[in-house]
Amino acid sequence: MIVALLVALPTAASFTRRSGAPWIERRGGPVGAFRALHGAGIPVEPAAMTDPDVAFAAAERFWSDNADLLSDGVLPGDLSFAATSVFRGVRIVRLAQTIEGLEVLGASATVAMVNGRIVLVLSRTFPWQPVDPHPSVPSALVRRSAVLALGTRGVAALAGEPRLAILPLAGDDTLDLRAAFEVKLDAGVAGRFTAF
Repeated sequence: MIVALLVALPTAASFTRRSGAPWIERRGGPVGAFRALHGAGIPVEPAAMTDPDVAFAAAERFWSDNADLLSDGVLPGDLSFAATSVFRGVRIVRLAQTIEGLEVLGASATVAMVNGRIVLVLSRTFPWQPVDPHPSVPSALVRRSAVLALGTRGVAALAGEPRLAILPLAGDDTLDLRAAFEVKLDAGVAGRFTAF
């Protein structure tokens, strides 16, 4: 098991100097990995507001140019397209953090665009650490173990294979990233559950 001591993220001062306009920064989260910046905006191609591919390219370019806003060791290439949407004139593009090609659950880098400008940046990424992406446990055993661990009679794993992802286990000042199978379980009237 590798446990990393978390370090503080750099301030937004260098980002503000690069963008040429003031930005307001907020930080939070139990491990200090959440950062939000909003300001006057950075221009993007106008087509980013209507074309998801252009929006994704603009978000990718933003994180490549501003990789220092990500956690230690996270490179722009560790981000992969997760989702985009438009709501009331705001285009949102979310990129998921990955390690060894596996999504880090709950970790993402997001930009919001209004009138052809990036006006809000959200980053919740975790410092990079090595993770073994090749567990040797068969998926049937993973599903059965999840059902047994839940302890609810009549629970059946939902259709589909368990999904391998990176599960962050965070404390006040430590972080452990582990490859884990995510299994969706259906307990009927008791509800649906996610087990790892």
